[in-house]
Amino acid sequence: MDENGKSNSGVNETKKQMNEEKIVLNDRCVPLIVPCFLTFITYFESHRIKLTSRGFLQRKDLIALYERMPDPKPEVSKTVNQSNHPLLHLLYHLAGTLRIMQITGKGSALYAALENGRNEDYKKKSSEEQYLLLLKAFWTEADWGDLQRNEDFERIPNHIGLLFYHLDKFSDSKRIDLENQPKISYLLEDFDFYLYYFQFFGLWSFELDEKKRQSGKSRFYASSITLTPLFNDLDQSLAKMWDRVPLDDSYFMDIIFEENEAEGNQGWREEEDQEDRWEIEASAGQQFDNEIVSLFKEPINLDLYETTEGRVNKNTAAFLFKVAMSRSCWRTIQLPGSASLYDLHHWIQRAFDFDDDHLYAFFMDGKKFGRKGIYSPYDDQGPFADKIIINDLMLYEGQSFLYLFDYGDEWEFNITVEKIVEGESLPVGIEKSKGEAPDQYGADW
Repeated sequence: MDENGKSNSGVNETKKQMNEEKIVLNDRCVPLIVPCFLTFITYFESHRIKLTSRGFLQRKDLIALYERMPDPKPEVSKTVNQSNHPLLHLLYHLAGTLRIMQITGKGSALYAALENGRNEDYKKKSSEEQYLLLLKAFWTEADWGDLQRNEDFERIPNHIGLLFYHLDKFSDSKRIDLENQPKISYLLEDFDFYLYYFQFFGLWSFELDEKKRQSGKSRFYASSITLTPLFNDLDQSLAKMWDRVPLDDSYFMDIIFEENEAEGNQGWREEEDQEDRWEIEASAGQQFDNEIVSLFKEPINLDLYETTEGRVNKNTAAFLFKVAMSRSCWRTIQLPGSASLYDLHHWIQRAFDFDDDHLYAFFMDGKKFGRKGIYSPYDDQGPFADKIIINDLMLYEGQSFLYLFDYGDEWEFNITVEKIVEGESLPVGIEKSKGEAPDQYGADW
């Protein structure tokens, strides 16, 4: 009975019914990504992983990991490198995105290691929680350019909203012959590795187009796809959160409007200014819990516990950065781990005698205007440099990233982590200098 003397049985029955309708992953439909990721981090627990100079897995580890992966898995030659290995390339980036794996540098060598107990906490999660952690990392945080074959940033899936709009017309378990669906086939043209990625996440299965493979094309193309019940459960929410490329392309939007009007459906045009199910919004990461997690049966906890063992002490660590405009013009700058990226910006401006009169950004993936940007406190978007502590970035010796100053002239400074020293207090400021800095307002550099 409630406080008004009325029975709660109807309310409880409604809640029970809603919970029963929520998604539950069981042993028959757990997407392949879940057991594969567990296998991946288990291998790291018992092996010391030395990486290539590019920071990727070496071939011996690729072979060993691939042999341990559960079926079904894509056929891959033993001679390929990581960036041509769809399953292991994805698992590697997910482990880094979730901060379960960390890259560390020792001299010129790079190593991958599990990070601060997060792997143990991950393994304690339910299948639903493990899946959602991986899906969130993939959909809202990972750099899709890095995930594509050979890190081809120019060739990644863009118009996810439009693709899902067309696929929404098909029921799950129905084979979609792409030869008879030219629009869907066109939208899948640049998927390549992402055909497999969506399959690993249990969103569809697909058949390879062997004709294109035999014609010498190196990419993966699909001749057909078959949607899963999980796709039809998640597609609307996933499309709504898509923020990689805003769905404001008039050409593609006209396709949708024309099709709907031809079918006598005015819904899209009428709801253009409303929060309809295909609207693409900017803060995908913040929406994930509301849009996706709420679809799964409770309780769901996506927090990963961290221990402090092995973590660099931000109060005593010191970092030596090499900031270079060219091979003949560079400076080295020392800062404590407790300093912010705003402090690093200040010392770069001072080291090169610039006037600090424009906006700037640090791109941690080294890509100008990439997705992993940290911005001036005066910029329109964050995260902001004055809020980011250097030690919290989990930098490693040998790591490089980009500092871009003045979005008009685009002064580029390549920053390399030369040294990380724990337990010592080093002088703060400019350590060494080579070459004359250019005139900020002079001739072209």
